[in-house]
Amino acid sequence: MNAHATYPDDRSDAQHIHQLGAYAQQCLGRSSPALVALALIDLPVLPDVQIADARDGEILHAVAPLYFAMEVEMTGLTAALSRVAGYYASGGLRLPRGPVASKLISHHREYETRRPSDDRYAAYLRLFGNAPEGAVPFAMQGGVNGAFDEDMLQLAEALHRYASLPATDLSPTVARREIARAARSLAMTLLAHAGGATHYLADEALALIQRATDIFGDRSLQTALGSARFWDAVSASLSTGHGRPGFRDPSLTATARQHLARGRAGMILIEWVASQLSELGGVSQLRLDRSDPVLTEGTRWLEATLDLLSQAEAMHHGL
Repeated sequence: MNAHATYPDDRSDAQHIHQLGAYAQQCLGRSSPALVALALIDLPVLPDVQIADARDGEILHAVAPLYFAMEVEMTGLTAALSRVAGYYASGGLRLPRGPVASKLISHHREYETRRPSDDRYAAYLRLFGNAPEGAVPFAMQGGVNGAFDEDMLQLAEALHRYASLPATDLSPTVARREIARAARSLAMTLLAHAGGATHYLADEALALIQRATDIFGDRSLQTALGSARFWDAVSASLSTGHGRPGFRDPSLTATARQHLARGRAGMILIEWVASQLSELGGVSQLRLDRSDPVLTEGTRWLEATLDLLSQAEAMHHGL
């Protein structure tokens, strides 16, 4: 990824999700669905080593949009789709016949019965050590990647520090080596938990997110739920397990937008790591211009993570 790479702009709600989803599909297009082998790496303790071949880069190009998909699912968007589709199928939602009603029935009958979320949530846990509420870790070795958060944090902080160096600093070599070390560690932990199925899972997750976004962005559904905004409709749908939809969590919009911000930034960071694999091994110096927009994404990921932690703490204390 070069210094002039074009990243998606920050927008809001359905339009924003669609735009980010399109960018995620571009990332996925740099992967290959034919990959089948796990990229298991056993490295000697050396300061610089060759870490991967071309197939590993393609796997990471699929991991990036899957990370974005996980963060979107953490908003409750896809869970809300499952809830409102079931509620409509049971006759509990007054929604006129039309395209959205047909999509809800189709989703409930054809998608929910397969329970594809089991595989998808297991992939989130295996790769990122996290998943939407209700995920159950698979009882197998490496079922949950406990190293991802720390590796991602190290990379984001290294990028942020490099971006914050004063203009008079003429020795950024140490900072670039710190970024390379963090990027190499992140690549290793992801490749050790990823395989060819990642591409298919990402493709399915992005299609599900697009479907949910189309449905909750529809005015007729929002009206049926008594909501005038996208995230209000999502929140109202999540309350259907407690009776007729209508309850709205006022904090959901802010939390959802932070997950989108973190998903966007994290996707770009992992995509950047995938594009830099050839420079992360050997003795060559990582080439990273101080104007490269990926540096900003490190800061954005940190800010979104801190905001989510603050929101979670506030909710825990009932603030």
